[in-house]
Amino acid sequence: MMSASTPLFSNTNLQLYHARIQLQPGLHWTISKQYPVSLFFYLKGPAASVNGVNTPMSRPFISRNRSQFLYHDKGPVTLQWAEAGTVEFIEVRLKKEWLTSLIAREPGDWASYFHLQSLTGNILMPETALVLQKDCIHIINGIAGNSSRPAFLQPLVLEARALELIAAFVEQLQAPHRHRPALESHGKLALQAKKYIDNYKGKKQFTIISLAQSLDTNETTLKQAFKSTYGKTLFRYFQEKNMQAALEALQSGQSVGDTAAQCGYSYISHFSVAFKKEFGVSPSRFQ
Repeated sequence: MMSASTPLFSNTNLQLYHARIQLQPGLHWTISKQYPVSLFFYLKGPAASVNGVNTPMSRPFISRNRSQFLYHDKGPVTLQWAEAGTVEFIEVRLKKEWLTSLIAREPGDWASYFHLQSLTGNILMPETALVLQKDCIHIINGIAGNSSRPAFLQPLVLEARALELIAAFVEQLQAPHRHRPALESHGKLALQAKKYIDNYKGKKQFTIISLAQSLDTNETTLKQAFKSTYGKTLFRYFQEKNMQAALEALQSGQSVGDTAAQCGYSYISHFSVAFKKEFGVSPSRFQ
């Protein structure tokens, strides 16, 4: 059995640990009841699972190069490993009241604020561990290299690093929420473009630039919005719809020339190339 070792830094609000552990059967890492919020930054070693109050978790809690948020309001909670090996991770432990005052959100609001879910009734964390970000790795390297500092400066530097690490991770947790309005606006923009294409009558040559201008945006934003929403480029979608309309017109007996003009082509040769590329046959086959 293994309980938490001595922290690198500790005050009334937070504790900072840098753990390097050679795993042996039965070893586990006990997470504090007094500091019920934990931020983990896993550097190496076998994946760990977390056990709550009589509720073992079957899937991995955290693995190499991942970071994880954990809030446990009842405890005790432990990290456990099923495989042998050497593990290394940083853990920052926070008082619930301190984090509450820091972000101006009560624990009851943390699930929506941090994009978390309750998995065991007393454990709150993201559905999957987050990728360990470069800015966090830079801070962690500063923590690991702190021993080179003069002894009287080490507590000050460690506290500053811990706060910086908290800020970087909270920002990462908030990323889905910060980007959601942009994603929603992108979805609306893509839908407007789709409706325009679906109703396109081919009276003039289609251009993405003119469509973007009509939707009061720019070409790059429109392309990105459409691709992220529908999984294909805007022009590919337009070409599919336009050629399908051309096929239906030709099958109904319309001439190649009239169909080309209807689809926005000034030259029949250009239309024929596009049609054959789409369907593998020349439009004249339908005449």
